[in-house]
Amino acid sequence: GVDTALLRESLEARIRATGAEPPEGKLVTNIGVLGRDSVPEDIAGVVSFLVSENASMITGQSISVNGGAYFD
Repeated sequence: GVDTALLRESLEARIRATGAEPPEGKLVTNIGVLGRDSVPEDIAGVVSFLVSENASMITGQSISVNGGAYFD
């Protein structure tokens, strides 16, 4: 998956807050729903579209670029 300092800090904060570290592989569920991990280009494609004229009528939306993965 895409690993960033912000993601690591968020996950570490969650572990500190709950006092429980999830078993390996249980933190992110369905990571392979599309058969591959995410890459920076996945985000870049969405950002590129959103800053283009094609997205001029899109306002106030949340767009999940997660390949179907979710935090359990």
